[in-house]
Amino acid sequence: MNTNLDEKQTLKIAFVDFWELSPQEKGLYFSIFKKYFKIIEDPKKPDILFYSCFGEDHLKYHNCIKIFYSGENIVPDFNICDYAISTVKIKYDDRCLWIPQAHWASHLAKDIQPEINNNLTNRSFCSFIYSQDSYGKGAKFRKYFCEQLMKIYKKVDCPGKILHNMESSLLSNRYNINNWHESKIEFLKNYKFNIAFENSEAPGYITEKLVDCYMANTVPIYWGSAGNVYPYPKQSMICANDYPSINALIERIREVDQDDNLYLSILKANPFRKENSFQLPDFQEQIYSFVYKIATASHDNENKPAPMTDAFRCHIYKKILNKPIIKAVLHIERLIHKLKSDIKKFRVRSIKFLKYPFK
Repeated sequence: MNTNLDEKQTLKIAFVDFWELSPQEKGLYFSIFKKYFKIIEDPKKPDILFYSCFGEDHLKYHNCIKIFYSGENIVPDFNICDYAISTVKIKYDDRCLWIPQAHWASHLAKDIQPEINNNLTNRSFCSFIYSQDSYGKGAKFRKYFCEQLMKIYKKVDCPGKILHNMESSLLSNRYNINNWHESKIEFLKNYKFNIAFENSEAPGYITEKLVDCYMANTVPIYWGSAGNVYPYPKQSMICANDYPSINALIERIREVDQDDNLYLSILKANPFRKENSFQLPDFQEQIYSFVYKIATASHDNENKPAPMTDAFRCHIYKKILNKPIIKAVLHIERLIHKLKSDIKKFRVRSIKFLKYPFK
């Protein structure tokens, strides 16, 4: 494809239903296209629409290619989107690209080289930092687990809203986005272990909670992704999914805590140590290739794909509307609507008659 700017085809893109995207985040998507297309951000008639889970504005768009993205544990709805960049690992032909949240966090951690020394075994026991315990199986489970760990074995330091039992000057305000993550890492560095349970569980759903432990050089007590944490090495953590009971998990934590050599061996498996030669997939290149293929196909006049969502929804709606019970319900709904309309007209006429009876 000719990359001369004057000869580039125009590609109109838009972003809706996202959090407040930073220029850097938008820039990632612009950089995918700008080598091959003249980019215009057009929120009215885009060729490609990127949308997330924080609204329903994407439903207003038709006749464009829709690409869903979310860092949350959400399975893409392919009745609505044409393609998806998903944190949940699913197979759906070539329409879904799996990029877990942990990969983005790992990108920040790649230059960190945690050192190992015996002083690391003298740190405080364990930390637990969470602000909610209601949404998701993991949110409830981690609170219960932490309570049992303290009851059966040792006190856990909990500076967050959940199980709050200490204050820390190291931690920034949770809503101070710019400083919170860095302060969390500094706090975790003071502990041998950190309870890193996901809010919820789905295949491939691995977030920064795991990588934060690696960055702080502490051992993660991790729960999530049904225990399949690839490409992150199992030997670098205590994976709660692998134990048949909470008691068995606590017994393993006790064993590691009381054996310095065993503890240090887990720290040495930290994937970001230089000697471990951890190969994080080049997920940015994966995104470039995935979206570039979509963009170039959408500008191929001979093989330009129609947006799958509109055609599919139309097909499904026609099938639904042909069901007898749906037909009956819609017929009743139309009768009710007509009755309401007639009553409204009757009221208007009555008021006019009462006000002007001889006109």
